[in-house]
Amino acid sequence: MMRCDDELLHAGTEGLLEQRDQEALEHHRSVCPRCRRLFDELVAVQKSLRALPRIDVPAHFVRLCLGRLHQPPAHRQWWEYGLALGAAATGIIALPLDRLERLGLKVPGWVEGTVRQAETALSSPLGLLDRVPWWGIVVYVVVVSGLVLAFSASKFWRRK
Repeated sequence: MMRCDDELLHAGTEGLLEQRDQEALEHHRSVCPRCRRLFDELVAVQKSLRALPRIDVPAHFVRLCLGRLHQPPAHRQWWEYGLALGAAATGIIALPLDRLERLGLKVPGWVEGTVRQAETALSSPLGLLDRVPWWGIVVYVVVVSGLVLAFSASKFWRRK
């Protein structure tokens, strides 16, 4: 008795088996519901594919596809770096938001708890945020935002 063999089923649907193997496959399909169902599905897919209209492709299409198989993996897209930097910059920029609240600017409630935790963890030992003037925070935000935008834009324009 034959064992279940998906490769043999594929070859059987395409008529690539010798007569003896094809007969063994037919017998196996008669006793194995899984293989019978899989074989019928493969035949249905092949019929559907053959029914599709044939598409003419340019002569260089195959050469182009094969050439791309041998190319090294593509580097990350510019926006992936931009997203990573933007996330990091957002985390860094969020630290002085507590200082903005002291200046009378409204800070969203969901930010407030995070800012207080970050301030306690990072600045309490050094008291850095208490020593930064309001204009220093503005300069800090502008510089970090500018760096993120410049890095993202440079990656965008260098893209091939």
